[in-house]
Amino acid sequence: MRSTGGVFFIFLFYFIKIGFGDYTKLINTETHVVVEPLKYMLPRNVTPSDINCKFTIHKESCKNPPMSEFDTILWHTTVCLKWKCNEPKLIIKVNKCWTGSLNNPIFIIGPDGCTVEGSMVKSPLYNLINLNEAQSYGRLSVRLYGKNYIHLGCSISFCHICDKVCIDRSQPICDDHKSDEELKIRRVWSQLPHVLNYCDPVKDEHFLEFLTSSTSRKSQLTIIFISIIYIINNNYF
Repeated sequence: MRSTGGVFFIFLFYFIKIGFGDYTKLINTETHVVVEPLKYMLPRNVTPSDINCKFTIHKESCKNPPMSEFDTILWHTTVCLKWKCNEPKLIIKVNKCWTGSLNNPIFIIGPDGCTVEGSMVKSPLYNLINLNEAQSYGRLSVRLYGKNYIHLGCSISFCHICDKVCIDRSQPICDDHKSDEELKIRRVWSQLPHVLNYCDPVKDEHFLEFLTSSTSRKSQLTIIFISIIYIINNNYF
């Protein structure tokens, strides 16, 4: 006659075997990714009709074609997440990205624009030539039991390219980008050449466009003051 302990061990082994089998099946399941429409946080005087952004997923590298609704990923598939907007006067910041289900999302990029799940994805890296494109690499290792798909959504906030205060406040400073190599290429966004050239108050009309479109009296006075300092420092007179 079997002892109570022996029976318990058999049942425990049985449930572990079932659980491990379900787990193995889950991680080996080919999964579709449903990309949700981007959510925008817009500055003043900018409407959704002014924005033309795309959010795409690529297997292994962003150099590969975007995944379609028919493509699938595995647990170990490396993916590249790519965000691209085509408005030169706006600078983007990717934030509040999540995956999983609509009712129980798991956030992978926080409001500060940095990863909150470093084991899944890295914080986005931005194209410093235009600051309206970003990429992030990782693995979407979230699965929904009984489903062959997961959702993926993100928000994008914007700064006018001439709004130095907004840009300095929005630029993400992320812990996972503090390697020696990444520190070397880190630049203050508001001091990048294309930003300075675009918003030169003497040589370019975009600065005046931003100044006249601002609805904040305080912002206008601040910008005028900065312009005077800029002109004096650059010996325009």
